[in-house]
Amino acid sequence: MSAILAQLNILEAAKIPALPSAPAIERLLLANPWPAMIVLVLIAITALIILNARGKLRQGTIAAGILLALAGLAFALATLIETDRETLKAQTSALVAAVVEVNHAEMENLLDEDLSMRATRLPRNADKQQVIETVERVLGNVYQVTDHDILEIQAAMYGPRVGSTQVHIRVGSEYGAVPSWWRIDWKRSDDGFWRASRIEALWIPGIPNPGG
Repeated sequence: MSAILAQLNILEAAKIPALPSAPAIERLLLANPWPAMIVLVLIAITALIILNARGKLRQGTIAAGILLALAGLAFALATLIETDRETLKAQTSALVAAVVEVNHAEMENLLDEDLSMRATRLPRNADKQQVIETVERVLGNVYQVTDHDILEIQAAMYGPRVGSTQVHIRVGSEYGAVPSWWRIDWKRSDDGFWRASRIEALWIPGIPNPGG
């Protein structure tokens, strides 16, 4: 079994370093406000019960109201504000869909003009149009995709105009389902739109060093 796993380089997938996580304040208030909201609601209920037991119902109601308002504010902020990491995750999902669906217009829109690609089947100096043509030739004719799933997306920011995502996908076809890991570097254009500037295959079963 270990020999089979080694041949398919399955164990290499677990060695891919995760991207840096978002700052705690962003995670707690914008990306996932539910833990903070639940804590605030529990504190509000506890404060109301304790103060009411001490004959201070009015103070307890005021304190609970303030805490519940803070919980509502946290929910509103998370709903109304989309962080750059969330935008990059959405762009990654859109790019994966555009590729597996061989959507030429979407690939044109999501790929930067100075795109560089590091993946098997592509020469190192392949430009944007060559990448799109390869996708159309391989996925449009040779390898018919029947379905795809995004298993995980990580996102990191390195500046106001530069970020990266790592995406774990599984693509199905008549030959079966194949998982893979990819890294995508993103660049914010002057119009504020994020486009993929570099794509690298990190792990594909059975293909050593898929990024070349």
